[in-house]
Amino acid sequence: MGVNTTGRSLHRRGYRVYEHPAALKPTIASAMILWSGWTPERPLLEPM
Repeated sequence: MGVNTTGRSLHRRGYRVYEHPAALKPTIASAMILWSGWTPERPLLEPM
């Protein structure tokens, strides 16, 4: 088993129609949600 550490960045995936230059990286967004104390029982709103 190996890990590719020299390939494309994981935040550059092909599913996005338009990639905004100021978009949050998914790892940063995930960390922000974890640190906020959010639980699945509460609604989550993404205003963008």
